[in-house]
Amino acid sequence: MKDRFYTPQEIDKKMEALPQDIQGLVYSARMLDVIQGIGAKYKLHIDQIGVLEAEVADVMIGFTPAEKFVPNLVATLSLDKATAENIAKDINDELLIKIRESMKKSYYQPTAAPPPAPVAPAPVAPPAPQKPTEPHPAELMLSQKTVTTAPPVPSAPAKPEPYKADPYREPTN
Repeated sequence: MKDRFYTPQEIDKKMEALPQDIQGLVYSARMLDVIQGIGAKYKLHIDQIGVLEAEVADVMIGFTPAEKFVPNLVATLSLDKATAENIAKDINDELLIKIRESMKKSYYQPTAAPPPAPVAPAPVAPPAPQKPTEPHPAELMLSQKTVTTAPPVPSAPAKPEPYKADPYREPTN
């Protein structure tokens, strides 16, 4: 389980600071399709796929450093390290590689960058009016808040128990 839960305000603040291409990919239908495909490939249960989606989103948003992604998968999904590394590689190849440069710019900003040289402003033509596009219904459903959670009660950290088979899960063949 997660050690820390984030408030909607914290999530909104982090999301606003992200580049546009990362904002568009986090919690998108494309991201969910990739994660569900990877979950099916590694025969993860539906609840494990949900945890995997949360871990990927935490990395993309910036709550979790990329170096801790594999150890988090091992801990939260109760997987062996080799499987977690393979899942991380697949997620990297299919999802994160597309936004790598934006993530580098967003997370690893240089501390003392030289000031840019002054440039004379170029004349800019006004942008052509664009017809507003309607978001896809899946995007609307994903952007709506569905569950509210109470803040966690402070207690001793619980040791995650190994995943047990769901007695209500029907076999798929």
